[in-house]
Amino acid sequence: MRRLCLISILLAGALFAWEFVPADGFWLSAKWLPEGEILLTGTNYRGLFIHREGEQLDTISLDWKAGYRSALSDDGLVAFTGYEEFDLPGCVRVFDTRTGGTWDLHCGRNIGPPSFSTTGDIVFSNSDEIFIYAPDGRQLIRHTGGAYIVLPVEDGGFFFCDRGGIAYHYTPMDDSPVALKLPGEIRFTFAPEVSRDGRHVVFEDIGGSVFMFNPYEHEIIDLGKGDRPVFVEEPFGVIMLQLEDDGEEITEGRIVFVRIENGEVVSVMSILENLWGHIITNIDYSPLYGLLMTTLDGRIIAVRDLGEVFK
Repeated sequence: MRRLCLISILLAGALFAWEFVPADGFWLSAKWLPEGEILLTGTNYRGLFIHREGEQLDTISLDWKAGYRSALSDDGLVAFTGYEEFDLPGCVRVFDTRTGGTWDLHCGRNIGPPSFSTTGDIVFSNSDEIFIYAPDGRQLIRHTGGAYIVLPVEDGGFFFCDRGGIAYHYTPMDDSPVALKLPGEIRFTFAPEVSRDGRHVVFEDIGGSVFMFNPYEHEIIDLGKGDRPVFVEEPFGVIMLQLEDDGEEITEGRIVFVRIENGEVVSVMSILENLWGHIITNIDYSPLYGLLMTTLDGRIIAVRDLGEVFK
């Protein structure tokens, strides 16, 4: 059993309290849910769980890959793609955190992770088509053009990347998706995330920089070396990890905030260094609940009050 641990740390030049979330297990990632509960991903992405009060854990799914890029809606729905085994067909499923109900949207092979659009619909793809479903299970649209990770953007189109790491932008006026003209140094598009308003997409080049894409202007800006980017809406910018390694393993990790104005980086602030030897490997942020961090040794740390960090 893990006990609550409340310690003060130096965060952006000020002292803040951090705590271990008392959830037994080895966790790959954690996300805030709308009511302040925590969505946890189990080892090897097998299993999704909700951490509520104290040490209570509720199981959403034990499916393989269920925890890989699960999507959250503002009204408490969790969408995920689950497989009973890696070589069997899988299903896109929806879990309602308010009622505890689960239902299937679509089943088949090669289904990638789902995303929620700004209108609350669910978007996903297989190797041949892009699908849009209403959360209640009604199929709304299907487009020819397979992808792996698909993110709906505010112009009614999609940002997506295939299994070869090539990124595309598709709009309703396009006959077919158009490959983005990415900077020449980008080798593989990885870990894309879309802002809440659908107007920006941030993504990594594996082992390199983090980039932000504006689908309206088709502009791409370099945010510097980083991993696991997460949007901050006010003030606008991106929180991301900066990890160091010795060629074999991660040796150091910090969190920085990249502030962006008018499509340009205006400042980069280091807001958190290693926590008493715990190397950070994944992050999530909520303006209501603070920073949520996963460590290399599979623990979850929360900094619930960030004070003036983003003022």
